[in-house]
Amino acid sequence: MTQAPQDLVRELLGVALAVRKRIRRGLIARGHDLQPSHTAVIPNLPAGGLRLTELASLLRVSVQRAGQLVHELELAGYVERVADASDARARLVRYSARGRRLMRDVAEVDAELRRELAERLGEAKLAQLARAIAALHRELVGPDAALLLEPRAVPAQKRKRLRARASPRPGSGSR
Repeated sequence: MTQAPQDLVRELLGVALAVRKRIRRGLIARGHDLQPSHTAVIPNLPAGGLRLTELASLLRVSVQRAGQLVHELELAGYVERVADASDARARLVRYSARGRRLMRDVAEVDAELRRELAERLGEAKLAQLARAIAALHRELVGPDAALLLEPRAVPAQKRKRLRARASPRPGSGSR
């Protein structure tokens, strides 16, 4: 019987980093060199597109930050803004032809990684691992949560309250 990991968090982080590097290498080999911040948008943008406000809400960032990311991805040719058929005043962010190619390449890299893991672990262990990771994801993140690769910053008001609690009170003797 194999021994349980001594430092589960360290090993989970190591696996996550190795997978991210593997995916990045695979995408670079296929002609895609995305910035880490862009990788928050890519897995969360549905094929049919989203309004910018919806994307910002999904990513848990401001509309301004989502707009910056979308603008950068537009310049790189991965997304485009088009009229929303349901509301002529609104615009949708959706994949361009290059973005759709990126999604096909992501699927290829994913399939390659799955095949490699199946060869190393065996199909049964890989299926067991996938179920365990899915259960962990549901418990810690939620079943429909966006894939966030950048932690959300603490809002300025909350930071001020946290600093106020952390600073010594006058006359408390702490310096």
